[in-house]
Amino acid sequence: MADLEWTYDPERRLFVVRYVGRVNLNVFLRARIARRSIGVDYGQLRLMIDTRQADVSELTGEDFKAMEAERETRFGGIAEPAAAVVGSEIDRDIAALWAFYRNRSVPGSAAVFMNEREALAWLLGDRP
Repeated sequence: MADLEWTYDPERRLFVVRYVGRVNLNVFLRARIARRSIGVDYGQLRLMIDTRQADVSELTGEDFKAMEAERETRFGGIAEPAAAVVGSEIDRDIAALWAFYRNRSVPGSAAVFMNEREALAWLLGDRP
């Protein structure tokens, strides 16, 4: 069973969720519930998703399609910038599939990194 921890930095409008253990679609949806508890309108935050201590190998393209469909249903063409930080090449490939579906509906809204500093720079700086 996976666990998640999250923090929110209101000055930088940065929501960080860190996953530990085996992650499935239900765990990602729990993180969305945590994000909604912040009380900041959707589209006003930056998201960093840290999976370096997680096993994301059970996630599939169908899971990412379902996540994107749920986001699209609730928020239409709005997506908060989201950076995934991963710890291995295989996790990078899995996260790239997530970013593909996210960017297909909202171009430039998601990116994958193997370094937290680069992810933060992308989130807090100008994105193409």
